[in-house]
Formats: sequence, C-alpha cells, structure tokens
Amino acid sequence: TNVTFRNFQRMPGLNSSNPHDDNRVFVCMTHSDTFKPEGMSATRNITFENVDETIIVGVKIQDTGSSRMFNLYDTDGSVARHMGMDTHGEPAIIGSYVPWWKFNDLCILNEDWNAYVCPKTVPEQQIVTLGLYLPGLIDYGQIGRPDDHIGEISLFGDGIPRDEVRGIA
Repeated sequence: TNVTFRNFQRMPGLNSSNPHDDNRVFVCMTHSDTFKPEGMSATRNITFENVDETIIVGVKIQDTGSSRMFNLYDTDGSVARHMGMDTHGEPAIIGSYVPWWKFNDLCILNEDWNAYVCPKTVPEQQIVTLGLYLPGLIDYGQIGRPDDHIGEISLFGDGIPRDEVRGIA
C-alpha cells in the first residue's frame, strides 16, 4: 500500500524466459506443490516511476501448484492499469497463465507477465484456496512431481462462465 517502485528495467543482455533471472517488481514463487498462494497478496495505490511495464509482474511457467495458482489482488486497479486496463479505481485480480484465471470476457493475458489481469466485476468474486492432504498421495514438503497429477482445480460460483476450460458442465 502506498508504495512507489522506481528504476526497474530489464537487465541488459539478459536473454532468459525465467522472470527470477530478471529485475521484476512482483515475482511469483513457483517452487512448491505444497505452499501455494491463497489470495493473501494485495496491493493498493502502487505507482511506478521509470519502470519497464513488461517486467512489473513475473510468473515462471513451471509444473507446480504455486506457479499455476499465483494471484495478486489489486484492490484499486493501480497495477492493472499498467497493461492498459482501466478499472476506474475498482479491484482487479491478477492470476497466472492458466486459462481458468480468465473468469470473465474482460480479462487480458499479458504474455510478458505470464499472467491474466481481470477486472473484478461482481463483489462475490474472491480468491479462495481449499487444500487437501491425502496421506500416501500428497506429501507435504515435496517440490513437485510432474508425473503424479491428482485431481483437478476448478473455479466455481455465481457469475463464472461455465465452459470446458473450467471443467464445469
């Protein structure tokens, strides 16, 4: 809240698709299948001076729950407006590259950020995490095993479009 970020620029000569290698303002922790974002990161009244807008957010595309579930609650749209989305001071939800973060037709995929930016169009739209622990199937503390996919993640609730992306009939 009430923070100005200054002089974030791409690192000269760097040719990496990994946002952890570059000078990002907000970078996603992507290493874990156990520790995932839970809607607890929020911004308000964020300003940028001499900042390359392509490196404001960085999500590393990685086969982990924390990468897929990255999210940032932009309570006043002050981050979202830097990708051309004017929310008129209303909230926006920034979520990772996974298509189910596109929960309404106004969402924009920012390929530089590897993230969707969506205006929050109804008050009931919230980020909620439900964590399950199945002894012998889900081991806490593991860094991800891409060959052991268990279940699916879905969005649900009033006002969310029902289509094949979300696995909801």
